[in-house]
Formats: sequence, structure tokens, C-alpha cells
Amino acid sequence: MKVFMPEFRRLQNAILDREYQDGVGSKCTCGKGDALYRCIECFSSPLSCSACISKQHQHAPFHGIQFWTGSHFENRSLSSVDHVVFLGHCGARCPHTPDISK
Repeated sequence: MKVFMPEFRRLQNAILDREYQDGVGSKCTCGKGDALYRCIECFSSPLSCSACISKQHQHAPFHGIQFWTGSHFENRSLSSVDHVVFLGHCGARCPHTPDISK
């Protein structure tokens, strides 16, 4: 433990930096929702609202996302933001399928 004590503050800051991201809670780039979600697998993933994080992962449905709880990021799945995987039509809804969400 004596070996780590001189580096304790630097190590602690490195760990805590991973738990926060500048801009959390601000408006998403779409302007509609709060930017509370991030992808832990996309390179340089911007903070996004639930609709945008779902749309960004139309072709990457198995990525893990995180949600800002107000004090820390919590792991979530894309299904928590009502992400739906459509088979066929390049990941888009079949144009002949009725919209049952209305």
C-alpha cells in the first residue's frame, strides 16, 4: 500500500473522471431531450437523449449504454430506451407493417 500512496490522488481522479462526462444533463444535439445517455462501446460517443441513442444504434443493437442517474452512470440496455431491432429493410421498419404505437 505504501507504494500506491504517493499516486493515490492521481489514481482516484482517473477513476472518478470515468464516472462523469462534461455536458451531462444539458440539451441533446437534437434539441428535444436531455443528454443523459452514452454508449460505452462507440468511439468518442457523444451524450445523447433516449431517442437519439436509440437511433444512433440502429445498426449496433448489442452495444451497452449508460444512463446518468444524477450522481453516476448506470449500465442499461438499449431496450430500456424502447429500442426495437427490425430485421430486413436495412434495419428500418418494414414499410408494409402497420404502426401499432398509435
